[in-house]
Amino acid sequence: RLSGVDGEFFKPPKLIQIGFNKTGSTYMARIFYKQILGLTVLEGSLSARAKYFTGYISFANEEEYDLGKAILLYKSVLKDYGMIPDVFIDESLTFRYYILFDQERTIKRLSELFPETVFITGSRPLESWIESHWMQYVRSGGLLSINVFIERMLEREDSELSMANFFRLKKILRSSLGQSRSYVYELSELNDVAELAKKISSIAWLNDRNIDESIAKSKAKSVNAADCPTSIY
Repeated sequence: RLSGVDGEFFKPPKLIQIGFNKTGSTYMARIFYKQILGLTVLEGSLSARAKYFTGYISFANEEEYDLGKAILLYKSVLKDYGMIPDVFIDESLTFRYYILFDQERTIKRLSELFPETVFITGSRPLESWIESHWMQYVRSGGLLSINVFIERMLEREDSELSMANFFRLKKILRSSLGQSRSYVYELSELNDVAELAKKISSIAWLNDRNIDESIAKSKAKSVNAADCPTSIY
């Protein structure tokens, strides 16, 4: 029997990383949090129940949405996972290919659900984000030139460009959570993951964690490797 999972006790994660697409979130989930900070991580994209939970948070209309149901859904995610993670990470909480997706509403609901959790997201210059997004499209078999790709994004109402407005995203986080409960890292900060680990440990009260700087520095070198932007970002 798992305390806090099967019982009535509800324990939110210490950290929730809500994105952003193409800002190193896979690296953060699988190397940074696990190997450098020594935290347990639940990747929402790998769990069917977590996908249902994030879908409910993101798309239930105001008449249907209920905080109590959201809590029960998250507890079902934990029961399926088998433990209470330190970190929940899912970039779909800021990036969805649907017109009805509302970043601000999603973040406010998560803030109410996890009132003490620290929210993390990544950002990068829009030009480089577009290029990285296009490169992923090409690797997936896309044939459009980058110029036509951008034109198509501009034409769509549910454009990725509207979601990749990092200035607006930062503003939403500040207004919904305040500075003490949110941190937006720049992609370039992954060049010094030891320093980033210290920053996130401080804001999330993880000061009891012993950061192995030799490991962090070795991981920083791997981030700078020539093939990493295509595999991690």
